[in-house]
Amino acid sequence: MATSEENLDTKKLDEYKKETTVHGQFLLVWNVIDDYLQTNLPRLNLKEYLITFSDSGDTYTVYFTKPKKKPILGGGSGKCIVDKKELKIKEFKLAK
Repeated sequence: MATSEENLDTKKLDEYKKETTVHGQFLLVWNVIDDYLQTNLPRLNLKEYLITFSDSGDTYTVYFTKPKKKPILGGGSGKCIVDKKELKIKEFKLAK
């Protein structure tokens, strides 16, 4: 049986490894999420994830996607919802 690392689609990750532009507000949101991760999931290897920022209504949503060679039901994805006004996490779910 393949390990989690062997199932990681590194080619897909590398396709997204390029210069990009991010709105400064998303970096403020990321600071909140990074503080949470450092405290609650310090061993999470962010290099294995694609990160997508979304801005909607009263919240920001940050999606985590771990590209897999063979998809695993419920594995390798998650999201974090951050309140815009207070810049506090409302919800955090991650299936490793």
